[in-house]
Amino acid sequence: MGKKKGGVPTKGKSAKSGSRAPVIAGVLLLVAALGIGGYWWTSGGDGGPVRGAKPAIPRVPRPATLSPVLFTGYAAKGYQVAKEIPEVLEHVMCYCGCDRNPGHQNNLDCFADEHGAG
Repeated sequence: MGKKKGGVPTKGKSAKSGSRAPVIAGVLLLVAALGIGGYWWTSGGDGGPVRGAKPAIPRVPRPATLSPVLFTGYAAKGYQVAKEIPEVLEHVMCYCGCDRNPGHQNNLDCFADEHGAG
């Protein structure tokens, strides 16, 4: 007889032989996930604009951004960047979905109110 597991003798199997199946299944799942992820990453499309995104149109005069001290964490960092380089953000398309707002013309507009924190 084999080794005892929980007080019950096993029939000719070692404890190691049953532990390979979960490892093999895990490796297969990992390979499948990497394959799917690689396919998704490389088939990103033609590089055209995202559906629903509005082209960036700079404003004159440029809108003022909210102060970064009103926020915490990554939101504060985002508002700090918007304050430091507004000329860059006003040339970036907006992907936040607020493009349905007729007053929204570029990514800098996201930081003129609180919705840039979301």
